[in-house]
Amino acid sequence: MIELVDFWAIKLTSPVHRLAAGPKFVAAGLILFGIIVSRDLIFLLGTFLLLNAAILLAGLPWTRVLITGFYPAVLLVPLLIAQGLANPPGSLLMVGKAVNAALTMLALITTTPYPVLFSAMRRVAPALLVDLLFLAYRSFFILVAIARDVFTALRLRGGLSARHWGRRLANVGQGIGLVIARGFDLSEDFGRILRLRGYRGRLAVAATEWRLGPPELLGLMVGAGTAAFGTEHLLGSGLAAYNGYWLVLTAVLCLGTGTFRFLRKGG
Repeated sequence: MIELVDFWAIKLTSPVHRLAAGPKFVAAGLILFGIIVSRDLIFLLGTFLLLNAAILLAGLPWTRVLITGFYPAVLLVPLLIAQGLANPPGSLLMVGKAVNAALTMLALITTTPYPVLFSAMRRVAPALLVDLLFLAYRSFFILVAIARDVFTALRLRGGLSARHWGRRLANVGQGIGLVIARGFDLSEDFGRILRLRGYRGRLAVAATEWRLGPPELLGLMVGAGTAAFGTEHLLGSGLAAYNGYWLVLTAVLCLGTGTFRFLRKGG
């Protein structure tokens, strides 16, 4: 799944992907804030439709992203069973917040290349920690490729088809050991390469882009509107009376983007 996220963020070129990173982060943060503090199921349903519209507009595989977004709800099952009968609205509220928050983050990381994400993290985390996370992220794919090659070789040579389970487990253990040993070799090589290229405790990365064109302003307006509706009970602004309009608007957006994507594929 991580490889797919990397591919979607880098290779796709939708209007959502082309948004400047800075305003996109701000808009996602505003939407996430509105989701977290909201107590209104209608608002959460409308926000769910809004996020689906963003996923469709981005050209992402809608079904796969949507299924991934429901993973947090699966983790909440024991808690939902415990209090579901006593407080059904509260259970639905927890599910709505979990799913919407997951979809918000998925929409962000699947439309923003990983170097840009790590560059933005430097503003809120130590540079050394961000560098370690960045290198670990890239090393993960290298180790996955090595593990795939090792177990492919074992399977082709019959090491995974042995009838004796003990022998099969021994072969798997040796394969895992080889991957771990290769990982240590790679880490040493990585360190030497960084030193040769002049690493002095900080990786050189591009600055976060803060362009403010019409698409970015529209994204910020959507984020601000979502935050305003979500925090209505805190501000007492009376926006709760318009949650029905919010639901209709987001439903139209979702239907419109879905229709546009369908017609574009058909064409």
